[in-house]
Amino acid sequence: MCTVDEILLSSDKTIAIIDGSGVLADPVGIDRAELVRLAKLRVPVSNFNTSKLSKDGYLVRVEDQDVKLPCEFHLCFLSFSMGGDGLIGDGVFV
Repeated sequence: MCTVDEILLSSDKTIAIIDGSGVLADPVGIDRAELVRLAKLRVPVSNFNTSKLSKDGYLVRVEDQDVKLPCEFHLCFLSFSMGGDGLIGDGVFV
């Protein structure tokens, strides 16, 4: 997970962020301008403008249910469930 300062200082391609509000992922890279906007406002990924995602990108908020995710991505979460601490994902790296 990236901190606000890491997002603002970095020029790296970020492909996934997980915070207390959900999971944001995009295999081509998360839109840097939108990510910087969120970092400056210090708001969680649930506020990400999903129109800025590629066709294979996704945002899963903790309140979402029965979400089907694209699995043509290096990090593919196979299932999500709500636990006592929020979103729990079982994932695999390929």
